[in-house]
Amino acid sequence: KFKNFDLIEQNKSMTFKYWWSLKKKNSFFSKMNNLEIKNIIHDNLKKSVKSQLISDVPLGAFLSAGIDSSLIVSMMQQFNSNTKTFTIGYEDINYDESNQANKIAKYLSTDHTSYKFANSEVINFIKNTPTVYSEPFADSSQLPTLLVSKIAKERVKVVLTGDGGDELFGGYNRYIYANKYWRLLNIINPKLRNKLLKNLIKYSPNNFYKIFNFIFDLKLNNHSLPKISDKLTKIRDEISYYDTMTKEWYELNILNNASKDNHINKKVIEIFKNYQTSFEEKMMLADFYTYMTDDILCKVDRATMSYSLESRAPYLNKNVIETSFNLPIKYKLNNGNSKIILREILSDYLPRDLINSKKMGFGVPIGELIRTDLKEWTKEILSESNCKRHDFFNYDILKNTLDNHINRNQNNQFKLWSIIQFNIWYENL
Repeated sequence: KFKNFDLIEQNKSMTFKYWWSLKKKNSFFSKMNNLEIKNIIHDNLKKSVKSQLISDVPLGAFLSAGIDSSLIVSMMQQFNSNTKTFTIGYEDINYDESNQANKIAKYLSTDHTSYKFANSEVINFIKNTPTVYSEPFADSSQLPTLLVSKIAKERVKVVLTGDGGDELFGGYNRYIYANKYWRLLNIINPKLRNKLLKNLIKYSPNNFYKIFNFIFDLKLNNHSLPKISDKLTKIRDEISYYDTMTKEWYELNILNNASKDNHINKKVIEIFKNYQTSFEEKMMLADFYTYMTDDILCKVDRATMSYSLESRAPYLNKNVIETSFNLPIKYKLNNGNSKIILREILSDYLPRDLINSKKMGFGVPIGELIRTDLKEWTKEILSESNCKRHDFFNYDILKNTLDNHINRNQNNQFKLWSIIQFNIWYENL
């Protein structure tokens, strides 16, 4: 009877209510000083971590070199001085942060396991992702999550993770860019700005790159700038900014017979229209209700459970969520810096040089593999004959996207990964 959840909500015999939702209390921290605020967040996190250490089976934690997992592990060590931690690395040093994670583990004196995967091992995981996710799930960080789960399951049955820290405390680049550049971007009327941008990109791309890098001080390479310039010309307001920053095929031009609807989640629209808070906080809230649940938690849960691991996320304790939501934005983002208060708390456990290193995250060189070791496999998966089996995609656009990536004209790794995952899933129906 019901093809989607909207139809269930509209059915007169059913009532849909939220059991719990976030509410803003502007006076929550109003009379507190910086130290008092830091202590409240710190105390809530410690209580959450301590409560999640209760287990009758071996327990450990995923440790990247980032703020979120480093802070969780630091607190775990305070309650249990022999915390088992796990990290992974790769042959490609551009995606390998295991050395930094190893330094953090050594400083905290954890019982640490680190493993560097060869490309051949990563490729085997890539080809088997449909057996884990059973749907066309296309976050490429699913691969390192599977890899780290594989090594952790040899020693533990439960792992604590840093999931939720980015959404609650302002960790994603889209928040940082908005916090630092949104006002600058809106100096010129959007229609006029986009017209100027399109002309500059079309007739003088080199000057556009120079001007963009100079104004925004991002030092981006020529592979990143075409993607950014494309997104910039689509931004009209806050919600279109968020939409372009959270989608690869944001216009859905890849789809045959695509609907003309904007395909923006209605919860996201509700947040941007009705919540009286800052732009950055609207994005965090939208991510909390959509991206975190449907991507991040789905990714980790299925990856860990495929190895019979239980994952726990201390940042998603109710008290931690509610206090972070009411935290003034300056404790999350400030002039291009993120997770301000978490960094301050972590400085009680780690030296600054281990906190402020550049974060790469659990990632794999999927873009380079598509151009090299996985090139023929990718071409086969995305072949016209395979795509014609379902005929959902505009093959001319897909082929052009693949060719530009392989020829190094553009970095289309995430666009291609989503189509690859769909086709692999469809093959296995």
